[in-house]
Amino acid sequence: MAKKSPPNFAEGRGPALHSARWRFGAFELDEARRELSRQGELVEIEPKPLNMLMLMLRHPGELITKNDLMEALWTGRIVTESVLSNCVTKLRSVLGDEAGAPRIRNLHGYGYRLEASPELITELLPQAEAPLLQVESGVPFRPHWRLRRRLGLSGETWLAEQPHTGEQRVFKFAHTPRALSALKREVTLYRLLRQTLEDQAQVPDLLDWNFDEPPWFIEAEYCALGSLSDWLEAQGGARALPLETRLGLVIQLAEALGAVHAVGILHKDLKPANVLVSPARNGEVRLKLGDFGSGRLLDSTRLEALAITRLGFSQFVESGSSSTSGTPLYYAPEVLSGQPTTLKADIYALGVIFYQLVVGDLRRLFAPGWEASVEDELIREDIAAAAAGDPYARLPDALLLAQRLRQLPARREERARQKAEREAAAATVLALHKAESRRAGLRIAAGVLAVGLVVSTVLFWQAAKARDAAQRAGEQALASRDFLLRDVLGRLSSGDEPAQRVTVGDLLRTAAEQVGDRFKADPATEAVVRHVLGLALVQLGLREEASREFFAAIEKAHSLTVQSPVAYAGMATSLMTNEYNLNRFQAHATKFAELHAFSRKWLPAHHPDLLSQYRVLALVALDTSRFAEALVLINQAVDTAAAQPDTPLRSTVYLLRIQGRVQLVNGEYSAGVQTLRKALALSREALGAESWATADLMAVLAAALTDVGEYAEARTLLEAAEPMARRWEPVPGELRLLVVERIVENELRAGRPESMRLAMASRAELLRQMPAELANRPSDYNDLLPQIAVAEGRWGDALANRLDCSLPSVSMIDCNIWNDRAIAGEQARVHALVELNRLQEAEARLQQLESGALSTLPAANFLQMQQLVLQARLMRARLRNAEAVRLISEVGQRCEAIFLSTHPQCQQWRALREGLFSHPL
Repeated sequence: MAKKSPPNFAEGRGPALHSARWRFGAFELDEARRELSRQGELVEIEPKPLNMLMLMLRHPGELITKNDLMEALWTGRIVTESVLSNCVTKLRSVLGDEAGAPRIRNLHGYGYRLEASPELITELLPQAEAPLLQVESGVPFRPHWRLRRRLGLSGETWLAEQPHTGEQRVFKFAHTPRALSALKREVTLYRLLRQTLEDQAQVPDLLDWNFDEPPWFIEAEYCALGSLSDWLEAQGGARALPLETRLGLVIQLAEALGAVHAVGILHKDLKPANVLVSPARNGEVRLKLGDFGSGRLLDSTRLEALAITRLGFSQFVESGSSSTSGTPLYYAPEVLSGQPTTLKADIYALGVIFYQLVVGDLRRLFAPGWEASVEDELIREDIAAAAAGDPYARLPDALLLAQRLRQLPARREERARQKAEREAAAATVLALHKAESRRAGLRIAAGVLAVGLVVSTVLFWQAAKARDAAQRAGEQALASRDFLLRDVLGRLSSGDEPAQRVTVGDLLRTAAEQVGDRFKADPATEAVVRHVLGLALVQLGLREEASREFFAAIEKAHSLTVQSPVAYAGMATSLMTNEYNLNRFQAHATKFAELHAFSRKWLPAHHPDLLSQYRVLALVALDTSRFAEALVLINQAVDTAAAQPDTPLRSTVYLLRIQGRVQLVNGEYSAGVQTLRKALALSREALGAESWATADLMAVLAAALTDVGEYAEARTLLEAAEPMARRWEPVPGELRLLVVERIVENELRAGRPESMRLAMASRAELLRQMPAELANRPSDYNDLLPQIAVAEGRWGDALANRLDCSLPSVSMIDCNIWNDRAIAGEQARVHALVELNRLQEAEARLQQLESGALSTLPAANFLQMQQLVLQARLMRARLRNAEAVRLISEVGQRCEAIFLSTHPQCQQWRALREGLFSHPL
């Protein structure tokens, strides 16, 4: 069983994974209280140095590598060694240098070691009833087994032995519900692999598990030779092995990973420490993939097909997940930039391990210029294909890498033959020219050979160009990472100002200021970096600043249209999406049409970026009253995504979100609600029940339920979404605003004025707390205000809320957008005009609506029914009762044909009809 990653102390606060008390020298450490004292006096210590001390006390006298320390203390984040050194310096300062004080020794180039003899006073694990696990203690619920040693630097993975037989096994324990869920998920994945691949599964045997009472655990085969890292170190290092042996290891690993992928499992933490080694025949070894604690299942239907219980999979997370649960050294560039993790990310990690084995150093970074350390031309090509910076240029299958390496001898012969033929052809052409033969036949032969040589050269140049493009993409991704690590994050360790005062926004602004000078001679890489900065700014809600970076990226990226059109299309998608969210899409419609045409030319139909562009175009059509066109666009995108099994689920979720909304606007209410329910269920599986996207979808589905009169269910969803939004946005942002606005709308429709007023007050408070650039953005809430005023009988206020397009401060883009909510707001104003007996104005506005945005809506849409209701009110005010009754009767028939007669809106309109009948004038 592979070792678990070091504990996550990334936030530097909260309860420790172990609640022990230690005594060492004059010091005493209480982990539960997170208090360090010297001779009874509390010592001030920062969170990160304290976490480092807690880790070292569990491994006194042992070397802890720099990578392991950084992984334990900054899990999932990328930090420089200077940050680690700064942390060590602070800890040394706290411990002091008096005689007898514990020392932290620096083993140059490797890591650190705590020279102390700590005494464990007490240790209480989070589950009070769980027994203490320590060397030579018995295995809980396995009385004939003894714990021999802990595997790895942390976690609760132990090597146990049966004293009478000498048999050894691995036990992995859990003491918290979250850890238990991870164990259950690991069991599910192991069972799926075993039942699908049987004896061909290159994973350790899972022997038993205990999920009944703590400490929960799984029991697995022990691979006696340890991890790939351990085994290579025992051989004297990777360089001590012949290259062919190392390539054989890569082949085994690629075949194991390919088999796992074929079952539909994503490993997500592929690294040498999680590759286990077992002895095989003829003195050889067999590799096995271990530690699927971060693994994800791409298709849950495989479990049902094999009758495997969904242990640990109450929520499925697929390749769309963007969580980075592995080791930064092996992260794919797209994961580092915040894109979803896919099978291609595992293949990238495989490519990095491949490179490290070829150069004979598992600590070697895969950085620009790596080619210089790989002599073999074909191996260089294979590494570049497996670890390409652009995931779409990367090998599509790990098994393909194994196949290429198995065919390496034949490929070398073929490459040598081609080279010899080219050289022979060139020599022949030269000889023919020198002979200056007058014979026509020789001249023709010389011409044919010359043409053949030219064609051959062009073909080889094109192949080299393709390889260079993939290599260039990788170099740009790594250059981006290097810039962000050293020039941007380096500000935290510079000492110029306290790190706690530096915000993420400050770091990104620093990067934006420096990137132009840093990459002045390399505009393509500058474009890549600016794109990454823009994505990060979007995540912070700083869309205006993100817009500047996206436009600058597109401007600098001209060379990428040839070198890496996929990357250029990705930048186009980010720009189009951001400008739509800023309500500025129409201002750049011509430019965006060109970018979309470019993307259609270069991207496959199911590419996530192209699907995202179709989603934005559908929203633009929806906002500009082209409702039927919006439905065609989004249906086409959804159908395209569904036809491709490898479409990321994240893309499918977002497409369904828009499809549901467009269906509702087009009067397909039942279909729209069902689509949004499907999107929400898929989001919970694919992105997580507590994810931002899931909370957003809960709000969108609640709005749809409000439309169809399901006010109670809508309210339940919004009440569940509100705390989720608060967790995601401690400083109020778009999500919290969306949720509270949907609450206002639901309370208005349900006829609960007091609750509606409370929600409106909450919205006002949110706006006061929000950054100005967010608080001042246009919102469809402005279209809800006249509806609220009408509901409360404030006719004058309803008219006061209309957007005045004559004002210079109002964008004409805003005035040209007439989506469904804007139409509802204008209809509320017409209602107010009727009540104020301004009938001529009311009729004029009704006619404007009918000849404009409303003309493109189907008859089944609520707004079309509301239009008939307004006409009936107008007729009633003009004493034309018979026509009013006819109109309102038609509304009732339409409403009950689409919804049940119990729908609240249908009941309201029925009451209006009865009122007209009972008061004929």
